[in-house]
Amino acid sequence: MSNLHLDLSFERNDGSGLPGPSIARIYVKFSSGVEGDSHSYISPDCASAAELDQAVDHLQKELEKIRARGHALFAHQRS
Repeated sequence: MSNLHLDLSFERNDGSGLPGPSIARIYVKFSSGVEGDSHSYISPDCASAAELDQAVDHLQKELEKIRARGHALFAHQRS
Protein backbone atom coordinates (compact mmCIF):
# COMPACT_ATOMS: atom_id res chain seq x y z
CA MET A 1 0.00 0.00 0.00
CA SER A 2 2.93 2.37 0.56
CA ASN A 3 3.61 2.45 -3.21
CA LEU A 4 0.28 4.18 -3.88
CA HIS A 5 -0.25 7.90 -3.27
CA LEU A 6 -2.77 10.58 -4.16
CA ASP A 7 -1.42 13.89 -5.38
CA LEU A 8 -2.34 17.07 -7.22
CA SER A 9 -1.20 18.04 -10.70
CA PHE A 10 -1.39 21.78 -11.41
CA GLU A 11 -0.76 23.02 -14.92
CA ARG A 12 -0.40 26.78 -14.76
CA ASN A 13 -1.39 28.79 -17.80
CA ASP A 14 1.07 31.65 -17.85
CA GLY A 15 -0.17 32.91 -21.21
CA SER A 16 2.70 31.46 -23.24
CA GLY A 17 1.15 28.04 -23.84
CA LEU A 18 -2.21 26.83 -25.02
CA PRO A 19 -5.21 29.10 -24.44
CA GLY A 20 -7.47 28.38 -21.48
CA PRO A 21 -7.38 28.43 -17.71
CA SER A 22 -4.90 26.81 -15.37
CA ILE A 23 -5.93 23.21 -14.67
CA ALA A 24 -5.74 21.12 -11.49
CA ARG A 25 -6.29 17.34 -11.45
CA ILE A 26 -6.05 14.72 -8.74
CA TYR A 27 -4.10 11.59 -9.59
CA VAL A 28 -3.03 8.27 -8.15
CA LYS A 29 0.73 7.80 -8.29
CA PHE A 30 2.05 4.25 -8.53
CA SER A 31 5.67 3.55 -7.70
CA SER A 32 6.80 0.11 -8.76
CA GLY A 33 10.49 0.71 -8.15
CA VAL A 34 11.36 -1.22 -11.30
CA GLU A 35 9.86 0.60 -14.26
CA GLY A 36 9.65 4.05 -12.68
CA ASP A 37 6.57 5.93 -11.60
CA SER A 38 3.26 6.17 -13.37
CA HIS A 39 -0.03 7.82 -12.53
CA SER A 40 -3.72 7.82 -13.40
CA TYR A 41 -5.97 10.85 -13.11
CA ILE A 42 -9.04 10.29 -10.94
CA SER A 43 -10.66 13.70 -11.26
CA PRO A 44 -11.82 15.87 -14.12
CA ASP A 45 -9.86 18.94 -15.16
CA CYS A 46 -10.64 21.60 -12.54
CA ALA A 47 -10.37 25.21 -13.70
CA SER A 48 -11.12 26.78 -10.31
CA ALA A 49 -10.83 26.13 -6.59
CA ALA A 50 -14.61 25.53 -6.48
CA GLU A 51 -14.33 22.82 -9.15
CA LEU A 52 -11.45 21.23 -7.23
CA ASP A 53 -13.58 21.24 -4.06
CA GLN A 54 -16.37 19.46 -5.95
CA ALA A 55 -13.94 16.84 -7.26
CA VAL A 56 -12.52 16.19 -3.78
CA ASP A 57 -16.02 16.01 -2.26
CA HIS A 58 -17.03 13.48 -4.93
CA LEU A 59 -13.97 11.33 -4.25
CA GLN A 60 -14.65 11.44 -0.49
CA LYS A 61 -18.23 10.25 -1.07
CA GLU A 62 -17.03 7.43 -3.29
CA LEU A 63 -14.45 6.36 -0.69
CA GLU A 64 -17.10 6.39 2.04
CA LYS A 65 -19.31 4.12 -0.10
CA ILE A 66 -16.38 1.75 -0.60
CA ARG A 67 -15.65 1.78 3.14
CA ALA A 68 -19.30 0.99 3.99
CA ARG A 69 -19.40 -1.82 1.44
CA GLY A 70 -16.17 -3.29 2.82
CA HIS A 71 -17.43 -3.12 6.41
CA ALA A 72 -20.64 -4.86 5.37
CA LEU A 73 -18.71 -7.61 3.59
CA PHE A 74 -16.42 -8.18 6.57
CA ALA A 75 -19.42 -8.24 8.91
CA HIS A 76 -21.19 -10.73 6.66
CA GLN A 77 -18.05 -12.91 6.59
CA ARG A 78 -18.12 -13.21 10.39
CA SER A 79 -21.75 -14.32 10.40
